[in-house]
Amino acid sequence: YRAVFNDEATGPKRYVADLSTAYPYDATAMPVYAAKVRDAAERRAMVDVANRLILDSQDESKQVGDIKGAAVESLLLTRSGTHQLSALAGDILNDGLEAEILAYLDDPSFIAGARTGVPLFDKVLGGLEKGRVYTILADTSIGKSFFTHWMARQVTLHGHSPLIFSTEMPKREVVSRLAFMEGQLDRLQVRFNGASTPEERGRMRDGMATIKEKRKIAVSYAANMDITTMASEIRRRQMTSGVDVVMADHIQGLRAEGISMAKEREMLNSVTAGIKQIAGDLDVPVLQMSHIHRPGDETSMIRPTLRQAHGSGSIERDSDAVLSIYPVAITTRADGSWLVSDFPSRASFLAQQRTGKVAMEIMVQKSRAGGSARAIYWLDYSKGGLWIPQDERNLG
Repeated sequence: YRAVFNDEATGPKRYVADLSTAYPYDATAMPVYAAKVRDAAERRAMVDVANRLILDSQDESKQVGDIKGAAVESLLLTRSGTHQLSALAGDILNDGLEAEILAYLDDPSFIAGARTGVPLFDKVLGGLEKGRVYTILADTSIGKSFFTHWMARQVTLHGHSPLIFSTEMPKREVVSRLAFMEGQLDRLQVRFNGASTPEERGRMRDGMATIKEKRKIAVSYAANMDITTMASEIRRRQMTSGVDVVMADHIQGLRAEGISMAKEREMLNSVTAGIKQIAGDLDVPVLQMSHIHRPGDETSMIRPTLRQAHGSGSIERDSDAVLSIYPVAITTRADGSWLVSDFPSRASFLAQQRTGKVAMEIMVQKSRAGGSARAIYWLDYSKGGLWIPQDERNLG
């Protein structure tokens, strides 16, 4: 393949030079040269680059320099697998970093990353910062997907655009859950009741209208998706509608090209390393969900720790922050204060879950930004799966 790339007569390397001279002298030549790149390519990655280049070259609203820069960078990445192109430190400062540093000095509480409205992420971690990887650990059937969808909604409330990679749920189911969350309806309760009320239907219409008009959330079905394809999809979104935060639900459902699915540890090592490279190369924060091991007794509750995570070594190595989600029981003391404790068994948690009053502990277990904290949120199924701070929910 490298021989094809470097071929002086027909290879894509020659047409990189042609692209640099096509504008502004011959505007009609850009699609022609891009088509030659596509025709000369032998790998899917090159075809993806060329197809995107053809579309961009026909879009008069795009700047020529941006088109050429993205094309050259993509070709170089495809050719050698190297990281992001180098940049002068001064250029990086000019590209918004200088303003961020000065804003921090003026106000140390300044949040440089994407805001979520969740104190654990915003105040403790500094928001979801570009280039960083945030891992959420949780047991199965706890609410990782609800957490992902809720976080996607949270970042849109602050003007950001998330991209969800769902490895278990198809796109229609993800959007359906988002709609019930926005309409603040418990889908299972509606089914249990056998019919919806006019008020509930009105709330759902309003919720769906909000998603269409205000919530810029992209969803990709990613079952067995390899990391290379994931990177291509993120880059495509960045060049079209924009991506501020990437969410992967969950990493055990992703794949690395060339590694057998039977080699679970090797696969996960490659996946976490690939996601780390995506975050750095594409300058985007990644929020990823991870299962934990459940050895032995399946009836007990397991408080997530880094050691219990699938591929704990690679997760700790490649994550800038690790948080855990764990359901806890809350009882009211005689003086009205609340006592937080662990559920004695999985059955007791499931019984509490059916009431729609489930408290979740979110704990920062590792953070390169410094600091550790814990907070209690309600996973409120009666509101479609919204997470609500402990002090805003009445046990009632």
